[in-house]
Parts: sequence; structure tokens; C-alpha cells
Amino acid sequence: MFWTLAFPLLMATLFYFAFGAIITSTEAFHSIPVAVVQGAEEDAYITEMMDVLSDGDDALLDVTYTGEADARRLLEDETILGIYEFSGTPALVVKSEGLGQSILRNVLDSYLQISSTAQSIAMTDPAAVADAVAQLADPAVTINSISLADGDFNYMRENFYSLIAMTCLFGSFFGLSGACNMQADLSALGARRSITPTPKSKAILSDILASVTVMFVIVALLLLYMRFPLGIDFGRSPWAIILTSLCGVFVGIMFGMFIGLVTRGSRSKKDGILVGSTLLMCFLSGMMFYGMRTVIERNVPFLNRINPAALIVDSFYSLDTYGAGGRYMMDTVLLLVIGSLLCLGSVLILRRKQYASI
Repeated sequence: MFWTLAFPLLMATLFYFAFGAIITSTEAFHSIPVAVVQGAEEDAYITEMMDVLSDGDDALLDVTYTGEADARRLLEDETILGIYEFSGTPALVVKSEGLGQSILRNVLDSYLQISSTAQSIAMTDPAAVADAVAQLADPAVTINSISLADGDFNYMRENFYSLIAMTCLFGSFFGLSGACNMQADLSALGARRSITPTPKSKAILSDILASVTVMFVIVALLLLYMRFPLGIDFGRSPWAIILTSLCGVFVGIMFGMFIGLVTRGSRSKKDGILVGSTLLMCFLSGMMFYGMRTVIERNVPFLNRINPAALIVDSFYSLDTYGAGGRYMMDTVLLLVIGSLLCLGSVLILRRKQYASI
């Protein structure tokens, strides 16, 4: 229970402290504070441009009209990110470089381009200046932005997807315990179950259903903990998230059961093989090295199709980026196929096990 429940919750908390600020800063945009030196209000176009850019709840700029001395003081105090000076040659004064300063520079470049174009038109056709400026300031929209998914994808969330995948695969501990408890040479319970008249297929099915139920509750608790206390958004397709979690749990349990039946040796040997193979799959999905799944996709894409951890991560990624579309369905089908093959192999191996005496 520690590795399947407590450890993932602890890891999620540590991930949040490590990456939470990055997720918040990249998802939440705030208006950029900038000062415009007094005198710029005399230019009607500059005033109108600044009013438009600083209007509304999602305004791009937070404009403060002030004198040059006050503007310099605000910049030194880092109350603002830049100063627009329109007296003489328009200029932008910044103290450091960053995303906000780059946006301010793009705004100034846009103003300079429009001013230059307006001056060129004024020299040839002064009557057309007003219409030209209006068209330049408000160009026709030729590209429409549409959302393929309800979520707001952030690349740092892949670390949490990898953690969910690891938790699902840690369900293999339940599968391994079930396999050991069905083998007479590994446990007293296995010896008693081997001489009962209950069909082995029914015994396996009951163990699988019990393990899937318990493990799914654990994964659900992890998801709820990430979603509400930590505020990690997984999109708005709860049924798709539930389906991915169920498929991941099923594959994890069947993988553990298959390893427990196909591997010879003591329980500690089986545990070692199981932990090593599970962590290897998590590593290839990007758990320990961000971007590893992309590296595998570029060089050996077949590995991502047979790696359950990579399929779980890609399922959550697809839900966040594209919605429950073809890519998500392909990942889900592959998980079900892998789980079903492992289940079939486990049943066949267990049915062929014979003991000279019990």
C-alpha cells in the first residue's frame, strides 16, 4: 500500500513544489505594467492604441501615464517592465530582458510600422491616410483559433502523467501477489487453491477483478489529490480519464501476474524483475528524463506502441491537446490489447502448471 498509494501521493506533492510555479506562470497571463511618459497623450493615435491595449479584463498592457523621472523610478523599483518614450524618436527603455519586455518591444515595432506606412501614404494620397491607418490597426481576421480539447495543455504536466502511469503499473504488485497465491510451490494459500475444484480461469478472474477495483480506487484518489488540492487540470473529459485509468490499471495488474507466472525462482527474485522492468518502462515514458518519450518516438516509435507507461502518458497528453479523438482511441485500444494478451498468457500458463504432489 505504501508503493501504490503513499509513494505516488508523496511524489505528486514533490512534483507540485518543483513544477507548480512553472505551470502557474505559463498558464496564467497578467497584464504587462508599462509607463508612458507625459506628453504622449498629445498624440491621438498613441493614446487610442494604449487605451485599446489596456482595456478589458484580459488587457495586454497595464499603462501608467507619468513623467520621465517618475517612470525611471518605477522601472528601478521593478513596478513596471518598461517605459515608452514617444517624444522625438519613439523608444522603449527596459531594465532586463524577458517575455514581457519582448511583448512590449513587439508593440512598439507594430506602432513604428504603422507610422511609417501612414507617412508613406500621406506623401502620395493624404486623403487615404485615415482609412489606411484604420485598416492597419485593425486588420482583417484570416485565421480562426479553435480548441480541439477543453483542457489547457502545459508541457510540465507530462511529469504528472508519468506519475499516473507509474502508479498504474505499480498495480503489478497486486498481480504478482495474485500469481504467487495461485502457485502451490510459492505459498500455502496457493497449495490449498490448487486442490480446490474451482476452475483456474474463475480463480484468476476473481483475483483480477478484486485487484482492479482496489487499484482503481488508489489511482482515483491520486487523480483527485492532483486535481483539487494541487490544482492540476487534466481537461474536461472525465469519462475518458476514467477509461484511461482503468486500462492502465488493468495492464499493470496483468503485467505483474504474467511476470509472477512466467518467471521461475523465489518471490524476492520476481519482485526484483518486476520493479526493474516497471521503472524501465516509466523511464522510457519520460518519468526520470523529460522528453524521453519524444526521443523514442523519433528513433524507435515501435517501443512507444508496446510500452504501457508511454501509452498512458500519451493518452493523457492526447486528451489535453486533441481531445478524445483518434490518437487517444488508438492508445486506449493498444492498452486493452496488451492487457488482454497478458491475461490470456497468464491463464494458459497457470492451466498448464502441474504438481507431482501437494
